[in-house]
Formats: sequence, C-alpha cells, structure tokens
Amino acid sequence: MGESVRALIVLVVAVFIVHGGALDDPFHYDDHHSLVNNSAARDLGNAVGFFGNPQLFSESPTRAMYRPLVLLSYAVNAAVAGDGPAGFHVVNLILHALSGWMLWLLARAMFSVSAGWVAGLLFVLHPLAAEPAIYISARSESLALIFALWSVLAFRRERGALSAAMFALALLAKSTAIVTPAVIFCLDRAAPGNQRRRTRLARWTPFLVVVLAYVLGTGRLIGRSLGAGRPRGPGEQFWVTLEAWAYQLRLFVVPHPLSVEHPLPASPSAGPVDVLVLMAGLSLVAVIAAASPKRVIWLCLAAILPLLPPSVIPLNAVVSEHRLYSTVALASLAVSGASVWVGGWRRAGIRVLLVLLLFFAGLDRRRDQAWSAEIRLWRSAIEVAPQNARAQFFLADVYRRQGQAEPALKAFARADSLSGGATDIRLSHAAQLLDLGRTAEARELLEPLLAQSPGEPALFYNLGLAVKEIDPGRAEGLFQQALTLRPDLRDGAMELALLQDARGASGQAGRTLESSLHQSPVWVEAWVNLGFFRIRDGDARGARVAWTRALELSPELQVVRDNIRALDSLEAAGAARR
Repeated sequence: MGESVRALIVLVVAVFIVHGGALDDPFHYDDHHSLVNNSAARDLGNAVGFFGNPQLFSESPTRAMYRPLVLLSYAVNAAVAGDGPAGFHVVNLILHALSGWMLWLLARAMFSVSAGWVAGLLFVLHPLAAEPAIYISARSESLALIFALWSVLAFRRERGALSAAMFALALLAKSTAIVTPAVIFCLDRAAPGNQRRRTRLARWTPFLVVVLAYVLGTGRLIGRSLGAGRPRGPGEQFWVTLEAWAYQLRLFVVPHPLSVEHPLPASPSAGPVDVLVLMAGLSLVAVIAAASPKRVIWLCLAAILPLLPPSVIPLNAVVSEHRLYSTVALASLAVSGASVWVGGWRRAGIRVLLVLLLFFAGLDRRRDQAWSAEIRLWRSAIEVAPQNARAQFFLADVYRRQGQAEPALKAFARADSLSGGATDIRLSHAAQLLDLGRTAEARELLEPLLAQSPGEPALFYNLGLAVKEIDPGRAEGLFQQALTLRPDLRDGAMELALLQDARGASGQAGRTLESSLHQSPVWVEAWVNLGFFRIRDGDARGARVAWTRALELSPELQVVRDNIRALDSLEAAGAARR
C-alpha cells in the first residue's frame, strides 16, 4: 500500500471518528431553501440546466447563485442515497477528508511526507474547518478547495491545461475560488519546483482565459449580487474587515467560542483605543514579516488570499466559519512548512501536535453536538452572541417550521428589536403575526416599511394579506404592486385572483392566473382554480382544459376528476336535448 493511499485511509477514518455523529443530524438553515424545498436541485434531469440557470440553486429566485457543481453533487447524492439528510452528510464527510488528502499531497510535494501529515491532520481536525464537514450547504467550500488544491498540484507538475481545468471546476463550486491563481503564485514562490519557467507569463494565460470566461458568463448575476442590499459602505467595510481579520486570526490559534453566528457586529465597533491597538497589531505583523524568511511570508500571503473576496464584498454575516475553510487549509500548510524549516522541532513538535490534535478532536465533538438539532444550534449561537439579531431570527424560523407559533413570535420580536427594524426580519415578524390572525399588529409593523423599502415585493404581499378583510380594494392594489415587482410571486397572484373572483370579475381572475402560469407552468393549484374561474365565467371548454392539465400534473386529485365527470354529464345532457 502506497503512502498516499495510507494517508487517505487515515484521514477518512479520522474524519468519521470525530464527525461521525453528524450522520444523525437534520438539515439546517440554508439547506431548506437550497435543497429540502428545492426539488430541482435533487433532480438529475436538471444536470445540464444547473450550468445555465442560476435560479435552480434555490426555491427562491432572489437567492440565485451560480454553483452548478454543488447542485450536480446534490442531484447525484439524492439519486444514489435518497432525499434524507444522512446520505448528504456522508458525502460531506468524504469531501472533507478528500480536502485534507489533497492538502497532504500538496504539503508532501512542497516539503516532505512528515509535513503532509502535519498539514492534513491539522486541517481535518481543526474545529474552525468543521462546518463544511457537518453542514450540508457548506459543501461548496470543500468542493472548491479540492479542485483548487488539485489545480495547485497540477501546476507544480507542469500540467498547465489540467491546472486551469481544475481551477475552472473550483469556480463552478464557489466564486471565491477566483483567488486560486494568486495562491499558486505565492506557493510557487514559497517552495519553487525544479523548473522556474512556470513563472513566465505564458504559464498564466490559461488562468486568465478561465477568469475572463467566468466573469463574462456570470457577470450579470455577480453584478446583481454586488449591487443589491449592501449592509455597509466602503469606509465601514474597511474597519469591519480589520476587526474581522483580527478576530479570525484569534479563532485559528484559539478556536473558542465557535458558533454559526459570531458576536462581531456588522458595523464598526472600534473606538479610538481599539483603532490604536489594531494599528499597533498591524505594525507588529509587518515587523515580524520583515524579519521572517521570504518563503514564510509567501506562505502567509497564500493563506490570507481566500479572505479577500468576503472582505471586499459587504456581507451581513461578518464572520462565518465555513468561509474560513480554505484559509484554515492554507494556514495548516504554512504550519507544516514551518515545521520542516525550523530545526530541532521533531520530537517536541510531534508531542505538541498530538496533544493539539486530541484537544481539537474534543472541540470537534462538542461542535457536532451543537449541530445535532436546529434549535440547539441557534440556542448555542445566542449563548455566544446574545445581541445577534440573525441568530434570534433563525431560531424564530426554526420554531415557525416546527409549528411552535408563540416561541417563534417571541424570537421574531426579539430579532426585530435587535436589528432596529431591518426589513427582512420585520417582514418575517409580521408574517408570523398574520399566521396567528393578529392582522392589526401586522399592519402596524408593515405600514412604516412602505417608505423604507418601496421596492420589496414581500412587503406589498404581506400588507395585502393584512388589509384584505377590511379593504379588499386596497389589497388588490398591493398584490398587483407585488406582482409588478416580482412577476413570479405565485402566492401574490393567487391572492389577487381570489379577490378579483370574489367581486365577480372571474374573467379577470382567470387572466391573472394565466399570466402567473406562464411563469410557473407546473403550478397545480393555479390550474385547479383557473378551471373554477372559467366555469364561473361561462367557459366550460376552458375549464376542461385547465382541469385536464391539473390531472396530468397530479393524477390523484379526485375533486378534479369529479368536476370533469360533471362537465361530461352536462355536455351529454345538452346534446340529448338538442
């Protein structure tokens, strides 16, 4: 058995020993919109569509992302192991082990076999790298890292075309892999191969082609994501980034406390003293870097590069552990390189490493326990960050999905208060009130948002629900405005059509649903109601067409079969009278 095969087996066993408890874990927050409620992502018949339609990423078109390789992995996963969470968790654990193995191969190629073991084990057992192993939606991180490291290895072996191809696959898993060529450059400087010709400009041409193709192909989607809903401006982002980097460095050295939501605020919290401390810290880093060997500096630069995309783009969550996955991998590589370059480390270093890995394994097991149930996950997040509105919001959403209405309402109210009335949180708060029939309270929350968020379709939809009993005319206008902003809002179309039908405009109601069916042609409920609207409008033939289509989509609908039989009887009676 070769050394590399032995390494793969050890890493897989280590991952399953430490994280095996995750096999019993449920789906978690983003899993619901991107996988559980998104049947398209579990259908291998959409394999080609994944590469051309970003909206297949989620049940909600507003959450579209271009990650076709992730969707393809979901579809294959579901086809082989079914729709339950266990099969998806198995694949995530395997991908995590493969990421560690690719790092082992790279460290061996750059330094030595012993460095490979340091890098591989330190990475797969580091608690800061645990989230992509146990959180299904974070699979994008491990897939991107596997292909990015493969790209680095291929480049070192003078296989430029393969390296560029692996880089392209990494981008198809997650856009943050766009820093891979820069990582290759830094690692090549840290531990150059035998042939220096790889640093010539021609060696980078395939990467430039891949980057241009990716940016041009996804430019519209990327532009929309960069331009919409920025939580802070450039100045704020700069200071938030400094705080986040210092916080994340501490987490790598001392991975505690870990949480799905960290207490770092989404706006700058540093006062004058904090700024001085940050500047002093940066100066110290600069001094240490200047005194370090250049190869150490290049390794550290490579580890920093994956932090750049989420630092440049303002995101609601300032620190997310899964976004640190590649940084933890490259930092582990840097540690392995330093362990080789620092003389006399072996005996003491091995003991320290073993103790550290055992400590990390214990932290991993505790982290897995937090992920064992959705409510436990968000309660633990609130313990770490009690003033974090997002943690309260996601806890409320779990309560809502589990049918615990009153706890959900309390958590939504708490999140609303902590966020200062953020639009998305307030909309969810109001929606929970509507579910409980407390429409007056919902209206009080929603009315002020009309001036604050005039382009939010969900606001007009929810306000329409809140006023339809007391002012159906205004509700129609609100639903129409929601559909103008978002034509594929099916619930808005149905509510509007029902109001139109209620005031005797069945023909208009039918046209509203017809328009919506152009957006969602497999919407069974719309076909069924369209049939009723057609009947009330005196169009028996149109009703038959609508109900026949509903039966084609859902053959078990007995009420529709009965309606069609009633139409047959009426037509037969009419023919007999003639």
